[in-house]
Amino acid sequence: MVLLHCHATFPVVLAEPHFQNAINKILKNCDELIKPYEDLLEESGVEYEIRILEGSPAMNIDTVVNVEKIDLIVMGSRGVGNLEGLFLGSVAHQVLHKVQCPVFIIK
Repeated sequence: MVLLHCHATFPVVLAEPHFQNAINKILKNCDELIKPYEDLLEESGVEYEIRILEGSPAMNIDTVVNVEKIDLIVMGSRGVGNLEGLFLGSVAHQVLHKVQCPVFIIK
């Protein structure tokens, strides 16, 4: 199992030490988001790997699917995107149309 989280791009317009502080904050938020799922997988004895990537979630998910030969994507949907993704959420909508494997969306 691959546990994947995509974060926004790092703000390259900041100078030190603000740039490093921004990176640290983003990575801390990533760790806090991933931790409950990591704990659940540990308790269950499921083997997993963590991928934390920068940039577009839909493009990163597609890349990981192709590189890792993923059989199934399980992802949540918050439904807070634009009109096109009104019912599924924009990232879920993009992933459904981009990847070549089944996608299980949890609302």
